[in-house]
Amino acid sequence: MNTTACLDLMDLESNGHMGLDAGSGIQSSPIPAGYTVPTETPDKKWWSNAKELSTHSLAEVKMRAPRYIIRDKNGDGLLPEGLCVISGDPKASKSTILRAFLSIFTSGQDQLQAEGLGECLVLKFEDDEGSIQLPDVIANGGNPWRFRIPDSNCFKCSLKNMRQEALAPIAKFLSNHPRCKVVVIDVLSSILAEMGINSHSAEKSRAVLEPLNKLGLEFGVSVVVLHHNHKSASQNQLHKLAGSVQVAASARLVWMVEKHPENDSLRVIKPVGGNIRGHSKGLVFAQEKITLEEGLEIAKQFGVATTGDLSKLEFFKTCITDDPIPEAKEEEKGTGNGNLADQCAAFMASEVEVEGEVGSVEMEVMCLKKWTKGTYNRARILLKERGFRTVRKGDAWFITSAQPDQKGDSETGIATEGEVESKA
Repeated sequence: MNTTACLDLMDLESNGHMGLDAGSGIQSSPIPAGYTVPTETPDKKWWSNAKELSTHSLAEVKMRAPRYIIRDKNGDGLLPEGLCVISGDPKASKSTILRAFLSIFTSGQDQLQAEGLGECLVLKFEDDEGSIQLPDVIANGGNPWRFRIPDSNCFKCSLKNMRQEALAPIAKFLSNHPRCKVVVIDVLSSILAEMGINSHSAEKSRAVLEPLNKLGLEFGVSVVVLHHNHKSASQNQLHKLAGSVQVAASARLVWMVEKHPENDSLRVIKPVGGNIRGHSKGLVFAQEKITLEEGLEIAKQFGVATTGDLSKLEFFKTCITDDPIPEAKEEEKGTGNGNLADQCAAFMASEVEVEGEVGSVEMEVMCLKKWTKGTYNRARILLKERGFRTVRKGDAWFITSAQPDQKGDSETGIATEGEVESKA
């Protein structure tokens, strides 16, 4: 059957007439009255009715540097214009560190750089205002009059529906308060829960976060969303963020707050993702308690009211330390005898030489008591270069200095890690 006949058959069938027998060519039912068999196929292209794409040249765009609302004392960016996510394990001091940032921002201290004294809008802080938030701000030298907190539930409808038009109350506030340059939402999970959104839903999470990013870019403010990590063994920091990957994808910059690997009393904040350049490499924080008398004196200077028994009130100051972030500290030691990976490798070699062989799990546990996971992994590479091998006996892996023979120790039932990988 030629092409025209095929088209005719399809056309008839689409109109409810099974009229042709493709095998015999016999017409089994008459062509309906008034039907005209098309003799030509239309020559109209499938895109003919589309509107022409409107474009502009990249050369027409005004070039400018990325804009940060708050920078560190070296001038590197911390909180960018648009959406910024600060994530970490529960009780990892995310809110505490952010309050320290904002306290410095509102008071003009020289630990950070900002364009003049600013204000911030705080939405849904989980911590109690009177016993946690306010003492933290006071202890860090912040001006509590520049922390704006919505009255009652005036923003409740906006937080439950993050469509662009639903953010009108926040947009109006920012328009009427041009000194407000930071909007804080603490925490993302509570907002999603109120909206009945599963945090693993990419589409719904994006519908919440993208309007916030647009709001920040339109008004030139940093919208900071605090977020939680989930329990993950992944070495990729972005994979530790709870919920959908859209949480990281929608943000211009993602920070991770965690304990310092070598000092439990310190906290580290490091960038782990984003599409904006010129950001800080990270900061290290320490907390110190100031006396009750000193805290109350600062509060009195700001005209802060007090009530009830204040004897149990505590003021903690969060200091930005001069210590480099852990990775930078290791790099500064160079490749000499003081290198942490070298020290870890030497420790592992001494253990193997004494015991003959040491279980891989046992060795890792011993090393992680003193060094970081990254240092341990680099030490494993150094150990291999020095002739040590990881072999398997049964279901367990062991680190040993014994060299496998030409047969790969097949007769003894020992396989090297490399051989197992190559067979896989």
